Amino acid sequence: MALASAEALGGYRLLDEEFDRTMAVDLESTHSVAERYLDPDAVAVVTYLPDERGAELSVERMSEVFSGAVVAPLVEAAAPTPSVPKPRPAKGRVDSGVLVVTLPGIDLLVQRKPGVPLVSLGLYRRRTVADQLKTAGLGALAARSAARGAGDFDAGQLALAFERLGGGLSGAVTADWFGVGASVLAERSVEAMALLGIVLHDPRFEPDEVALERSVLTEDARQAADDMVRWPIQLALRAAYGDAGYGVPAIGLPDTVPTFTHGMVRAWHACELATGRTTAVAVGDLEPEGFADAVAGLFDDGPRRPAVEAATSGRWRVAPGTGPVTEVDERVKRQTALALAFPGPNRRDTRRHAALVWSAVASGLGGRLFDALRDRRSLAYTVLASSWQRAGAGALICYLGTSPEREEEAREQFLIELARFRNEPVSAEELARAVNYLAGQAQVQRQTIGSVAGEIAEAWLVGEGLSELVDPAAPFRAVTAESVRLLCEECLDPGLRTEGVVRGSSQSSVLSPQ
Repeated sequence: MALASAEALGGYRLLDEEFDRTMAVDLESTHSVAERYLDPDAVAVVTYLPDERGAELSVERMSEVFSGAVVAPLVEAAAPTPSVPKPRPAKGRVDSGVLVVTLPGIDLLVQRKPGVPLVSLGLYRRRTVADQLKTAGLGALAARSAARGAGDFDAGQLALAFERLGGGLSGAVTADWFGVGASVLAERSVEAMALLGIVLHDPRFEPDEVALERSVLTEDARQAADDMVRWPIQLALRAAYGDAGYGVPAIGLPDTVPTFTHGMVRAWHACELATGRTTAVAVGDLEPEGFADAVAGLFDDGPRRPAVEAATSGRWRVAPGTGPVTEVDERVKRQTALALAFPGPNRRDTRRHAALVWSAVASGLGGRLFDALRDRRSLAYTVLASSWQRAGAGALICYLGTSPEREEEAREQFLIELARFRNEPVSAEELARAVNYLAGQAQVQRQTIGSVAGEIAEAWLVGEGLSELVDPAAPFRAVTAESVRLLCEECLDPGLRTEGVVRGSSQSSVLSPQ
């Protein structure tokens, strides 16, 4: 995209010129630009307010704000400063380029990545209780609500505190782990880690704030249930794993999320923090040993706890020869979406790289499934294949979108093409293209501190350990055509499959306003 944009503007050499001009920027030129363009008389303002709350901004009010008469007092009053203890010596070891410091209740993982004066920080924990149907989304609500106030900080103060550190707060949750993170200026990283500790361990969970986040999460769950790609895949996983664990979406369902109370959120959080260890990750322009010493005092007084495995619900429910097991959702639509799921390698299975190579061969605009089902037969408008990998389970997932009247034909041809993977090795050209793509992607993703931090956290929490970081491309280059075929022979058994179908009607038409 960068090369194409540069060519459109005059030539690819513009990229080098832009880099040189950026590196030549100094304080004087920055001030000149600000003086020229940040004119208070040229400001346009939009206010977005809750129903029946707040007051619209007036021209006079905005003049006060931009003149500096109002902003400074508000900042000082609205943002408490988290306390940071004195540094303590933290002995660690280096594992695959990552400094590992083991404290009583936390594992601290630090890696230096210079170049940009930022640090990506995160605090993560393995989940100890798997979701059930009635609690699907409760963890997501807790993770999101934690960002709406913690310790001495209310929602506004917490957001402002992270802005002052040069970043923003985010929460994340999966079926295997949950946590909070932020990318901040390097010189404020210790303070930011202290603030993340408050968010993880001492969220307020005030009823009004939980209610606001619950309404947002309900809408997200509703949109996911209406998505013609995500929902049939979720139905296929539900058929495979049942109404718990990997069978229910981490963000919840439209009819479960509205039932959660702030008391349920508090109970979920207390239960998850009662056992197990925390994993702290820091990647960026920092000195690992010095950073470890500085933050050791934040966590050194915690209780001594052993590590726990993530709570998994990964048993494939379909016995050989008993499939398919199908979950169907009827919709008034002019299209049908079909997802096929087969048991596959989990995140720690040595065959997982072969599964990813298979998905790269099968999927994409140049993939075998796209060529067979769309280009040659016009049976589908979208064709996808992926290797879905979690700590305790895995699946090979195929998806296609087709017209309702061609569903059976599309399914039949889909299974024929999948049988080819079981019976014939992929070609040398297909293998080379897929391996080169995946190996290159593994290297490119390491260009940002956030991606590196995520890679470290995933390897530690649900992977085989930090040894995965040494050469992420090597496992892909070790995959052979025969290893892909053997994987497909075992996994792509039509008698093991589950299906998720969002079925439209060939007779459907545009609904009238009535």
